[in-house]
Amino acid sequence: KELDKTRFEGISLDGTFALIKRPRLAFGCLCIFVYVGAEVGIASIMVNYLGQPRTMALAPVAAGILVGRYWAGAMVGRMVGGFLLRLARPGRLLAVFTALAISLIAISAFSSGALSGYALVAVGLANSIMFPTIFSLATEGMTDEAPQASGLLCTAIVGGAIVPFLMGAVSDAVSLTASLIVPV
Repeated sequence: KELDKTRFEGISLDGTFALIKRPRLAFGCLCIFVYVGAEVGIASIMVNYLGQPRTMALAPVAAGILVGRYWAGAMVGRMVGGFLLRLARPGRLLAVFTALAISLIAISAFSSGALSGYALVAVGLANSIMFPTIFSLATEGMTDEAPQASGLLCTAIVGGAIVPFLMGAVSDAVSLTASLIVPV
């Protein structure tokens, strides 16, 4: 099949990046970058974090099981969040879930033992509604520009490569617990 070039008329790289001038979309891209980076970064350090004597001193296999629970929490939370989004305004619910994620990270960083470990695992549940809600809010009201805006938002997931790298740098320089400041 030949490509229907008329579908792409008026779409240019310059036009796509010009959309960043829209504060709602620009902030949405930043939020996706930070959120995906935090989600991946936390999962990336979790086995080592849960293995520390100050947290739970778990063997890697046992810690790996809790990483699975982190991701399961994100899945269950996404389903429950879908229901909650019918009852509450998306921006407010996103703010509540974000505050919960930050609080859980702080609890984990400033406590020890099982509380520290399980608080970090529970961040998966708090992260659950973030991607779809940020995406929807960032593109709200867009019509013809929605495909280009979606492309920018999807590109922002590169935070999943950069934030874990930054967390590793902080962990190497200071400590694994101190690296939790990066996703906050």
